[in-house]
Amino acid sequence: EGRRDEAIREFERLAAQDPSDRATRTRLVVAYSATGRLADAEKLLAAALKKNSRDQDALLQQAELHLRAGKHAEAEQDLNRVLKLSPDSAPAHYILARLHQARGETLSYRQQLSKVLSLNPYLLPVRLELAQLLAVPNTANASLNVLDEAPESQRNELPILIQRNWTLWVLGDMAELRKGIDQGLARQRSPELLIQDAMWKLRSGNPAAGRAALEEALRIDPSDLRALAILKDSYLAEKKNAVAVQKVKEYAAKQPKSAPVQHFLGTLLMASGSPEQAKAAFTAAKAADPQFVPADLSLVQMAVLDGKWDEAANMLQRVVESGDRNALAHLWLGNVEFMKKNRAGALEQYRKVVEAEPDNPEALNNMAYLLAQDPTRLDEALKHAERARERAPENPEIADTLGWIYYRKGLYSLAVQHLELAAKSRNPVCQYHLAMAYIKVGDSKRGQAVLEAARKVNPKLPEAAEAEALLRQAN
Repeated sequence: EGRRDEAIREFERLAAQDPSDRATRTRLVVAYSATGRLADAEKLLAAALKKNSRDQDALLQQAELHLRAGKHAEAEQDLNRVLKLSPDSAPAHYILARLHQARGETLSYRQQLSKVLSLNPYLLPVRLELAQLLAVPNTANASLNVLDEAPESQRNELPILIQRNWTLWVLGDMAELRKGIDQGLARQRSPELLIQDAMWKLRSGNPAAGRAALEEALRIDPSDLRALAILKDSYLAEKKNAVAVQKVKEYAAKQPKSAPVQHFLGTLLMASGSPEQAKAAFTAAKAADPQFVPADLSLVQMAVLDGKWDEAANMLQRVVESGDRNALAHLWLGNVEFMKKNRAGALEQYRKVVEAEPDNPEALNNMAYLLAQDPTRLDEALKHAERARERAPENPEIADTLGWIYYRKGLYSLAVQHLELAAKSRNPVCQYHLAMAYIKVGDSKRGQAVLEAARKVNPKLPEAAEAEALLRQAN
């Protein structure tokens, strides 16, 4: 009923009345977490584990809190303790799956979900999660197998049918998909099924019927932005850009209190070249929900495009001070501080991102680049750059940072290997770095050729003068 404080007080009373009642303690921890009282939840679990370090319920909840806080190593430690006590704990394997997901380890994430289902095949939400993960071109047939292997009592459940339809869409099996949609709509005209119906009709060349299905979905759930996005895209596909914008404006006018809808309108207006109208929509989103961070970030983007770095920094500072662990806000604030030439401030923000998301390649790369400016911190920079490269091996910016660190360390042959990949991006900074590395390994001819190509793009960069001086010395 929304009477959260009263509910928590009642849970606290019950927990105090019988400290051995794990079920009540579990509900209290969930209530604390739902209301943002994470410190209280952590304190309660720490007290329980002090009394009994083998309390698996407490270890599992503590692992979830650590995972939520981005403390991946601590979460893994908690889960290992549980699995040592109960190797076949389905809840532990599921939280371990989420840990792999947070780390970007997709294969391990998938394997752990499969393990959970092997331990308890009746966990329908886990089956749907695995099927959705597999519903991509190379593994869509495996997604169908996961759904078909559901216990007989679950095979006719509507969520199974809906996910099966999404997998058939990926496979392009339009005939079977049509049967699944009709079967589902006969049972329930849900927004999900109506969206599938609309997508089928749009692909089949019947835009009027497809849009009618989308409008019905929006009447049932006005907050479902997927339907609005597909409606907008259906007009853009016909090059009716003005109609697309007008339709979204009309819809947003009916939903003035919906921050996501107003933000959706702002994003479309921004892409359509109407920045002032976009700003008004983003501001309306903030008015509808002051805690709606995407609107803050969009307003930051607009300030950056206008070169208003201080304004952008102030808005981002308010976001990060709001208590929301928003790694993206910290990352952007680091980028803004870097543009303001506040390198210490930028480094501090990147560190906060890495604390929350240890495998964030952009933050690791940016931190490595800044650390590499200090000759005494090249080893520290190298550690972060190598980790970034592991997470994004084809990213040319990361290859450039890693190659440049090797260059600064005097490991020129290693530098060339990475800088050659970076220079394929045609970024003149990467090309100047590669030119200098070629010169250092004694290949002045190739160095001069790369240098001349970079000059044609931007001859005024500081790296240009450095490369030219090095070439003169070599000759």
